[in-house]
Amino acid sequence: MGFSDQSHVNRVRDALWERAQGATVMVGAGFSKNAVSMRTPGQTPPTWKILAQSMRQLLYPDCNSFQTNDPLRLAQEFEAAFGPNALNGYLRNMIRDSDFAPGNTHEKLLSLPWRDVFTTNWDTLLERTAPSIVEYPYSIVRSTDEIPLAAGPRIVKLHGSVDARFPLICTEEHYRTYPQRFAPFVNTVQQAMMETLLVLIGFSGDDPNFLKWSGWVRDNLGESAPKIYLAGWLGLTVHQRRMLEDRNIVPIDLARHPQASKWRRRPRDVRHSYATDWILRTLGFGRPYDIALWPFPSPGPSEEIPEHLKPLPVKATNEPMAEPELTTKEEGSSSSKLDIAEELIDVWRYNRTKAYPGWLSTPSRVRQGMGISQKRTEFILDVLPEMDVVARLRALYEVVWRWEIRLKPLSQAEVVSARLAETARVVLAQIDCERQEIDGEAVRDADWVEISKAWVAVSLALATAARLRFDAEEFNQRLVDIAWFEDGSSDIAQRIQHEKCLWAIFDLGFESLEGLLEAWRTDDCDPVWMMRKAALLFELGRDAEARELNQRALHVVRSVPDSDIDVSAKSREAWALYCSWLTPAYEEYRKAATDTWRRWAELTPVLCNAPQEMQFCAEQIKGESALDKGPLFDLGMVRMPGLSFSNAEIWQWSAAHRAVRLAEVAGLPPSVEITTVAAKNMLLAARRLWRHEPEFAARLVLRASNSDSCDTLNFVLSRARVAVIPDEAVQRLANTCIRGIEFIRRRIVVSDALARDYSRKRLVVLMEALSRFVLRMESQELDSIWSKVIGWYSHSDIAATMLVERAVWNLLLRTWEALPDSIREDRVLDLFEAPIVGMDGFAVQGVGDAGKRRLATNYPDTYAVLARHGSPPVARTKATNSRRAEIVRNLVRALKGDEETRKRAALRTLQLENVVKLSAGERSRISKALWGVGFVEHDELPSGTDLFDWAFLVLPEPKKGLAEKQFRAKWLDEDSLAEPKDYWETFWQVGFAIRNLRVRGKPFPLSEQEQSRLADAIKQWSEEPVPASLRRLTGASADFFPGGADDQIRKALSGLCHILVAIDIPQEVVQQLYTKAMKLNESAMPARSLYAGFARLLPHLLDDIVHEMKVALASDVSRIAVDASVGLAFWLRRASDENAVVVSPPIELVREIGVIVAARRKAALAISLRMADWIFAHGCDKQRDAIAPLVAEGLEKLHKKLQYGELQDEDFDVPLLRWRCAQLALSMIEKGYDANDAVIRWSREAANDPLPEVRHAGNNDPRMSKPD
Repeated sequence: MGFSDQSHVNRVRDALWERAQGATVMVGAGFSKNAVSMRTPGQTPPTWKILAQSMRQLLYPDCNSFQTNDPLRLAQEFEAAFGPNALNGYLRNMIRDSDFAPGNTHEKLLSLPWRDVFTTNWDTLLERTAPSIVEYPYSIVRSTDEIPLAAGPRIVKLHGSVDARFPLICTEEHYRTYPQRFAPFVNTVQQAMMETLLVLIGFSGDDPNFLKWSGWVRDNLGESAPKIYLAGWLGLTVHQRRMLEDRNIVPIDLARHPQASKWRRRPRDVRHSYATDWILRTLGFGRPYDIALWPFPSPGPSEEIPEHLKPLPVKATNEPMAEPELTTKEEGSSSSKLDIAEELIDVWRYNRTKAYPGWLSTPSRVRQGMGISQKRTEFILDVLPEMDVVARLRALYEVVWRWEIRLKPLSQAEVVSARLAETARVVLAQIDCERQEIDGEAVRDADWVEISKAWVAVSLALATAARLRFDAEEFNQRLVDIAWFEDGSSDIAQRIQHEKCLWAIFDLGFESLEGLLEAWRTDDCDPVWMMRKAALLFELGRDAEARELNQRALHVVRSVPDSDIDVSAKSREAWALYCSWLTPAYEEYRKAATDTWRRWAELTPVLCNAPQEMQFCAEQIKGESALDKGPLFDLGMVRMPGLSFSNAEIWQWSAAHRAVRLAEVAGLPPSVEITTVAAKNMLLAARRLWRHEPEFAARLVLRASNSDSCDTLNFVLSRARVAVIPDEAVQRLANTCIRGIEFIRRRIVVSDALARDYSRKRLVVLMEALSRFVLRMESQELDSIWSKVIGWYSHSDIAATMLVERAVWNLLLRTWEALPDSIREDRVLDLFEAPIVGMDGFAVQGVGDAGKRRLATNYPDTYAVLARHGSPPVARTKATNSRRAEIVRNLVRALKGDEETRKRAALRTLQLENVVKLSAGERSRISKALWGVGFVEHDELPSGTDLFDWAFLVLPEPKKGLAEKQFRAKWLDEDSLAEPKDYWETFWQVGFAIRNLRVRGKPFPLSEQEQSRLADAIKQWSEEPVPASLRRLTGASADFFPGGADDQIRKALSGLCHILVAIDIPQEVVQQLYTKAMKLNESAMPARSLYAGFARLLPHLLDDIVHEMKVALASDVSRIAVDASVGLAFWLRRASDENAVVVSPPIELVREIGVIVAARRKAALAISLRMADWIFAHGCDKQRDAIAPLVAEGLEKLHKKLQYGELQDEDFDVPLLRWRCAQLALSMIEKGYDANDAVIRWSREAANDPLPEVRHAGNNDPRMSKPD
């Protein structure tokens, strides 16, 4: 037998849990019967009847007949007889609030999601219950003044409170004047009635409070008054019930409950307690399914339902079904496993179609609970062969769907996903939906609608997987196969178009992408496709179109009716908000940001807080480092790598893939304007993926980087990591960059698109990336790329773009570096034929001080690559002669041009001298342009060139010896050195003149007078004190000394090292300089480059010099060790010069080079390898024998260490050290030191090394020649 008022209970229950309506409760005196007595067991708070009896005794102690039983009249008489204070004191003593504690029923009441709780009770039972309710933070309202200050939900004390608030509403006068005196309370209740459903609990039909409040509502609201629900053990007669219904009150009378006959046998208070308990439990069972639990069902009730309360209906909800356990009693039974698998697939299908809340992707909180899916996937794959083909497809559909909503990759890099993908390919090949065939046989009675749906879903998953590993063949074939179904489903057509667009954007096929976007129609479909298209428009820089489309999507999803069960619209709204609030205007941006973050907070209860998901994704990619874990506590215990590390690496790899797919699924571009959207997570993903999927990581960098100096670009595309990218992937990446650069270049001409910051950022990233990929290109490809690079350099619109100069320079430099000598010889004149800045309209732009535009000096010049990597000399042929003549003509014009043009032309002329033998006529024309008219009268070197003064000693001059005369006059004559001046400048100019003329085979002898003058200058400089250091030794780049002294000391030392080995200086002067050098060695600007000169001029100090040098070479401080190595290298080279006047370093010191290599001391390892190479190539046998065993040992150890694919310290430069090792090994073999296996191994590997510097290590390449 059912409960006749159950429909009314259901109405209250549904309203209570609905966000749109909600319910409010008013609690009466009867509810306090559920309190727990702290003194006398079984005692309960007084009712109105008890209060009335007590007041009659006090008012009429000797009278046995009473005029009234009305408690309100008696309270009025009590107040008249004894006064209001006495009445309040009497009520407080009767209520005895401290004698009672809240019971479980109070907690059950406040654990429900009431909008507000009104109470006419004077006790504080509800207030004392509130702090124990975690889910709902109730605020207390005791007076009308507190109404606007209290946040909901509220406990509103309508009739006062014994703890502080008087009067306690109880007399006739109180009730008569209440609507006027306490109008805010009345209005609050009426507002709650209009906005929510009001239910009364703890009232009887004759309760004064019930009667008064229901009367006030009827008086104020009239016929528009909503229904009020009165619930409890009422025991109403038919007429009483009809009377209440006429007053718009709906009784829920538990006296009509199926168990009522049993309840009537219990005491009155127990009956009421049962009724209240049943009501509250029933309302509690209306709680909707918590979608955060998906895919698991709700846990059962925390306590068993007592028999006397049954039946207690539970509201039906769209809850997921519980998944079966994988274990079985019949271990090894294939049939039982098959039964479990089929049951599991049925559960998954139900949970997908009937219970999935509709998120675009499962939130992190839900995804973490689905971790067991990996094990279940393996179980399904094991059982799959036992199923028929259609059942396999059905199973794969459910598995793949769960993988996709978790954004888990179907990657070949992970065992289970690779197995899943291969199984899916086999099953799909067995089914032909178009012909309705299975395994080649027609099957007409199958459910081909469902089969086709599953077939398409699995195929699309495989297409996405193929796209993410850049498998063009499978990707395109999958889309072709799926296209047959697109007429039957707009979502299929949209997905196909989206996949094509994503392929294009990863391939940087901007032109193809634009065509696809133009053909893509997103009207009349799921608004998520608008969001995804908008993301791609943002990535093309078409921000206005993207914003408009994103706003349309947002409007559509916000028009969907609200629902707590299906949150698909809320999920889409959360992700659409990511781009909707990014506006260029700051004030608009600030307001939109505030509104958006507020909305995200509102969406948090349904797990649709997009920024939280993005942050969690970032944290998952980063993982936990050993530093985060901290050291182990016990002495001597350390963390060892093991299974946990491997698992962590897999989790981070999965999180990286998830970040990429989340951006695709949610419609997030890398950035909008200057604001990062998905770029941060995409770049984090690239850092995690480079080891196993280097091409994928590189493409993420190309999409998400906004600068050529991006840290992640430099990390993922470091020289060592570029070396391990597979050859075919490098080729694809290089072509991708070229295609992107060409697209942007063409757009410059058509629409001046490069004026926009978006295009500039894209251009510099692509140029920087290509400059790294070219190092892996083959010779024939490099020749073609070089032509493009020169063309881009010469493109006036590219040159006129701000902040591209570094990317252009790197592209020039590295492409030239990668070219073999055979191509360089043919291409070197390209460097001099390139346009010169400032001439013939070739202008570049930069931004100067205070934002003023000026002609930039940072745009590189092509000649500068020769200073880094050199070139073979150009042979004189008919073709080269005509090109050379044109080059000279242009240089002559440029030397006569404006300031910037002349400077660049002069520097270019200096490099031309190194690669082309100019004719006398060409030299004459250049000299006249360089020196100008009236050069004979000049008493100075040419100005406005940015050339060092020594350069004029080797450049064409109008009169032989003129440059040398002016140079000596400027830096070495008596008058110039006698003037007060900065001697460091003199040392630098003279020292570099000696050095550079020696390199070019031109002597620069100094007269005795000039040597004497230099000695005096050295003496005076030596007497100057060493400035106090600004800071201690560090590796930072800030100045070491105040007042610009760093540059002065550095230049002085650079020049003095060449001067000391070329001229004779009095010993006392050298001794002073030696003393200053020792002080500098104690600073951050050491002076060991002077040791070769000291060894020559202070032979008695040779032992001290050698000892100090050995100590410095062994230092762990990089700056000290490098300085000592550089000084020793200079000493070795000068001692080997023809007609050398410098004594060779002692063998014990030379042996230290081998020690550094053998010990692999990081600080000076690279330069020590280079010195060892020089010793074998140019040193003596004694030096070679001293280091041979040591360097052979070092090469053996370094071969194991210096592998490109191994994890290395970021400051351990693997490519540089491999280059040095290869050079050293080849030099050792050339001199007959080839008995060691490591030497042979290095020489063989060099020939096939992926990087050009190692492959060319044995060539006569300027990069490999001995450094000066």
